[in-house]
Amino acid sequence: MAAESLHPSRFIRRECVQCRVPLLTAPSNRGRTDIRCVMGCRQDQQKRRSNERSTEYNRSPAGREKKKGHNRRRSLLQGNAQGPIQAPPPPPPLTIRERYYGWLIRILAGLRLAKLEFRLFLSHVFQQNSWKMRQQGPDACDYSRYNRDD
Repeated sequence: MAAESLHPSRFIRRECVQCRVPLLTAPSNRGRTDIRCVMGCRQDQQKRRSNERSTEYNRSPAGREKKKGHNRRRSLLQGNAQGPIQAPPPPPPLTIRERYYGWLIRILAGLRLAKLEFRLFLSHVFQQNSWKMRQQGPDACDYSRYNRDD
């Protein structure tokens, strides 16, 4: 009995409404026009319908009141938990070595960089070339890509 119910001739052919992939479905789905495949179309439709229901409810008077209550409660909780928003602390002052490198860059390349930008530049230069300097000496490093004369 179970083998007969799984025989291919017992199924009917339908297409997914969304992506048009051919599907085999049970004869009980003969008149349906909303059959979707399991490759994401079914979940997309469920999500879309859920959003439509939520939107419809939130536009009704009862939904608006409930949403206002949620937002009121959320703003009260957020205000207590975080407190006032504070600005990030300023970056620490430049070291003597960093000021010297900044002076060299201004004189030689004509660039004036912000502190954070300058520190990122220095960390990039020293991280990229430290291995070469240890292996081959300071003359092996290529700093030409930072040259602004071209």
